[in-house]
Amino acid sequence: MRVKQSGIETKAKTVERKQTPLATPTNLTWDHTTARWDAVKDADYYILYIYEYKNGNYSLITAQGRHVYEGTSYDMGTRFEVGKTYCFDVKACAAYGDLDHLDSEYGRSGNKTFEGVVPSLTNVQVENGKLTFDAVPGASE
Repeated sequence: MRVKQSGIETKAKTVERKQTPLATPTNLTWDHTTARWDAVKDADYYILYIYEYKNGNYSLITAQGRHVYEGTSYDMGTRFEVGKTYCFDVKACAAYGDLDHLDSEYGRSGNKTFEGVVPSLTNVQVENGKLTFDAVPGASE
């Protein structure tokens, strides 16, 4: 490429930089209410979307993706409804200013139907070898 400025002609070199997409996250699994996946080399963070599956269709239930900056999991806690089926998508994202990488494609987990979400025990104590904790709402024994 030739550039002419103020009567001086110079040659400028165009350098193309090829950006490589990050690998798509793999091993997307559910661990009770926690979405998990394997780390992707060079990923700075991940974006996660949760869907409800019903009658052959997926409906997005997280209007905005959850950004996961630390680790490779996200605990949905008690946000699931018993008897409903869910899955999640996750993609690896390059750091801002990373000129070598593009974000990955989304990976999708398998479907999981939540038969019951057990809340965490509270006020757990052990006295004289006896374990006690506060009553769990909805528990029969």
